[in-house]
Amino acid sequence: MMSLTSRDVNPDEIVLPTLKYGYCETPLQWQEIQQIVLVEHDFDRLTRSASQQRQYELSKRAILREWASMLDYVLCTKFNLPSELQEGLKRVVRNDGDNTTLPRTALVRNDFPYCFEESVQHWILWKLGADCTVEDIQKAKKELQSQLLVQDMLHWVNPPRLQSLPGIDHVHILVLVQGS
Repeated sequence: MMSLTSRDVNPDEIVLPTLKYGYCETPLQWQEIQQIVLVEHDFDRLTRSASQQRQYELSKRAILREWASMLDYVLCTKFNLPSELQEGLKRVVRNDGDNTTLPRTALVRNDFPYCFEESVQHWILWKLGADCTVEDIQKAKKELQSQLLVQDMLHWVNPPRLQSLPGIDHVHILVLVQGS
């Protein structure tokens, strides 16, 4: 996907993107998710519902009213990098030397998860300055296991054409939580 900036936003309408399989109408169950991720590797099937996507698009619009780009927003809100106002009164990452290139990770709940059953939590492992490694993923999963009643987990990396922010490496981690 192309990087979105504030000049790309039409203030009058929300147009949902056309998806290969359309929007999710029934939340995916854990077994379906496993089939898609582990067997089929057909990540186009992992989507939001139309209402979830509409909320995502509205939120992006609101973010881009304040921030110069989604990349600036993620760097500052997920990695706690400092921001500053630029001339156009949009927030940007303040350039403090190597703050955007040093390898570091952030494990956060997905603000806009896909359409999954309630017992599935959708997390994102972001890595700045390098690609996520097997060790990074294992460490993130251990951290989640220490915080949650985990029944099962899986992870994947979207192919480049499906990445909403190709500028930062990230891994999707799903957790099937016990007792939800």
